[in-house]
Amino acid sequence: MATTQIHDVVEGLEKANANLEPELLTTDSARQLLDEYARAEKLVSFGKAVLAQRVDDAALVARATGTSIGKAKQTLETGVALKDAPEVGDALARGEVSLDQAGEIAKA
Repeated sequence: MATTQIHDVVEGLEKANANLEPELLTTDSARQLLDEYARAEKLVSFGKAVLAQRVDDAALVARATGTSIGKAKQTLETGVALKDAPEVGDALARGEVSLDQAGEIAKA
């Protein structure tokens, strides 16, 4: 089930963060790891968007994500827009575009 998978991934990220020592990395290694973190953030954005659309409550989304109501509404709107733009949703689900990019592309 997705809940268990996400829980395991979150635990893995917590461990990675606890062990992260950027000062010990080469510049190239830091760039590669930054790319991985950025991709992880994009992948998480997909889940936030589609789940925000499902719960349909900007205040709840804002509290859960630690963002403003305005940003929560954008996330919700992107989730709704992805229904009509499945190819954009697929790109976001694969971590190929950011939430902001997906929102703009889906609206176009």
